[in-house]
Amino acid sequence: MKLGSKLLLSHLAVALISISLAGLLAVVITAGSLNLVLLFSLDLERSSQLHFATQPDEAPPTEPAIEVIIGAIVIGGIIASAVAAAISLLISRRIVRPVRAVAKVSRYIAKGHYASRVEVNSTDELGELAVSFNQMAAALANTETTRRQLLADISHELKTPLASIKAYMEGFQDGVIAPTKEHFYQVHREADRLQRLVNDLQELSLVAEGAVKINPTVCLAAPIVESVVERLQPQFEVKGISLTTEISPNLPAVCVDRERIEQVLINLLGNGLQYTPVGGRVVAKIDRHNDSLRFVVQDTGIGIAPDNREWVFQRFFRVDKSRARSRGGSGIGLTIARYLVEAHHGRIWVESPGENQGSTFYFTVPIA
Repeated sequence: MKLGSKLLLSHLAVALISISLAGLLAVVITAGSLNLVLLFSLDLERSSQLHFATQPDEAPPTEPAIEVIIGAIVIGGIIASAVAAAISLLISRRIVRPVRAVAKVSRYIAKGHYASRVEVNSTDELGELAVSFNQMAAALANTETTRRQLLADISHELKTPLASIKAYMEGFQDGVIAPTKEHFYQVHREADRLQRLVNDLQELSLVAEGAVKINPTVCLAAPIVESVVERLQPQFEVKGISLTTEISPNLPAVCVDRERIEQVLINLLGNGLQYTPVGGRVVAKIDRHNDSLRFVVQDTGIGIAPDNREWVFQRFFRVDKSRARSRGGSGIGLTIARYLVEAHHGRIWVESPGENQGSTFYFTVPIA
């Protein structure tokens, strides 16, 4: 039953009980008192028969009966009011109890006890409030867990390049490491790695908060893919990985922010470059998928275990941590890609038969 219905019925019940009790008490008290008044009146009548005989038109006195009735009504009203107040107090306490429980748990959560929950004992509006409050508490707990994990991940990511730079600098100072061009190049590479991580974190913060402005324009998808592939081709050639395209003919135009879609493709192709061994193959495809265009990046890399697929787009997740770190990967690129695709009202996902069997990344954008 809804809370409003409960309140209405409770008020009606209190009113009905009060009226019934007042009437019952009035009847009981009046009946007893009138009996006394009647006896008194009979005695009075016997003693004053002569008076009534000489003045037959004068009515017998009614003041005692009226006083009895008024007194009975007053007493019944007082008792009924007291009973109604007691019932109202019980009902109000029952209604206020879950609200106080929510307030109590909210104070615990404010102190950092995110595991606290409100007990749900009803299905009315107060029960719905408790359920919603528990959902909010769970979301806060997840946010806090994510925040702590993010800080731990960032600290871990910064620790390795900083430790490497520090080791080289101490080696230079102590004369243990010769200040050669190769050693300076290693220091420069670690500094670049730090810079990329900072840039990726800044980009992730913007896209996660929705602060990245999307400027969609109507354009063809094929030139976007061809431009990105041409830009990344030298990196694939250096590593000995084949990078090709497969674009379906007569594809409709899309309304997207070209620069952001290029960034998504760069992140997906960069992921394929990191996880595909020498002699492997990466293919960028486009085809139509219902009312959307589907972009596909397929590689013959190390693949993804079934248990890891749902985590691929989480920040700092890596299928092979050692491989990605050795090549400067930040573990944020796929997360940024997910946010950018969702900002275009699209969808992104990954499929893989399993480890060492390659991966295929998909994302869709609506047709213009």
